[in-house]
Amino acid sequence: DIYLLFRKFTSDFSEKYGMNKVTLTHDAIELLNSYRWPGNVRQLKNITGREDVRKVLQDTQFATAGIFYYLGEILKELKAKGIYAEDHVPDVFVGGNGSRIFSWITGGAFASDSPFLLVLKHMLIHASGLAEDSQFDIKLSERPKIEVAAGMIERRPHNDEEFFDEAAQTKKLFGDHVDEYIASSVLSGDAYEEAGAEKPGSAFLSAYDIAKGITVQRLDMLKDFVKEFNNDLHIWSDGVEISEDDARDIQKRVNSYYVSEKDKDVKKIYVEPVFIMGLRKTVEKLVNENDG
Repeated sequence: DIYLLFRKFTSDFSEKYGMNKVTLTHDAIELLNSYRWPGNVRQLKNITGREDVRKVLQDTQFATAGIFYYLGEILKELKAKGIYAEDHVPDVFVGGNGSRIFSWITGGAFASDSPFLLVLKHMLIHASGLAEDSQFDIKLSERPKIEVAAGMIERRPHNDEEFFDEAAQTKKLFGDHVDEYIASSVLSGDAYEEAGAEKPGSAFLSAYDIAKGITVQRLDMLKDFVKEFNNDLHIWSDGVEISEDDARDIQKRVNSYYVSEKDKDVKKIYVEPVFIMGLRKTVEKLVNENDG
C-alpha cells in the first residue's frame, strides 16, 4: 500500500509541475515499506512535494535564469554595435558538467519542452530586446569538446565573414589600442563608477578598471531581473523576496569584492561582471536562508 500511495503522490506532483515521473529501485521500495510512517498518509505525501525541495529547485532556476538574462544583455550590446546582425535569439548550447543543472531545473531529467525552461528563455529574450516571438532551443551537448572547437554555431549569421573576423570585432568593441587585458574585458551588465564617472551596464569592464577601483551605487538590472523572474508563471515556488535591507547588503557585498581586488596586479585579477557578482551574492543569500 505504501508503494502504491507513493506512486500516486509522485505522479500527481510530476503532472502538476511538468516533471518526469519518479521511478524507484528495489532497495528504495524496501526502505519505504520498512519505515513506520508515524505521520501516516500526510507525511508520505509531504515528502513527495515538500516546499523546501521546491525552494531549492527555484534557487537553481533563479541562478540559471540570471545567467540567461546576462547573455541577453550581451546579445543586446552586440546587436547595438552591429556585430550580431540577426533579429532572433540564437539556439543555446550547454556542455560540460554544468549541463547537469538543467536536469534539476526540469525536475530530474532534461526535457527541452519543460515549462520550467520557459523562464530561462523569457529572461534571455527580455534582456536582449529582440523579437518577443523568437523561437529558439536550449540544447544539452553530448559532445561539448568537438562542438566548442567548431564554435557551436547551428545557423551561420548573415554577416558571416565579418562575424568570424576576430580582429575586426575586437577593434569595433575596444578601439585600436588593445592588449590582452582589454581584449578580455567583460560586459559589466550593471552600472558602476570609476574615478567619479558613472559607467552604464553596457560598458565593458577590464582588469585595469578593477585595479584602479570601481564602486557600485545601485543594481538596477539585477532588480529588473528579480522582478521579471517573480512575475513569470513557470517558477518552482512563490518567487524570490529581496527586501530593501537585503538589496543594500547585496550591494555592500558586491563592493567588498571589488575593493578586495583594487591595486592588485592585473595578471592576478579575475574580472567578474557587476551583474554576475550581484547575482552570485543574491544566490548566496538565498541559499543561506534556506539552510537556516
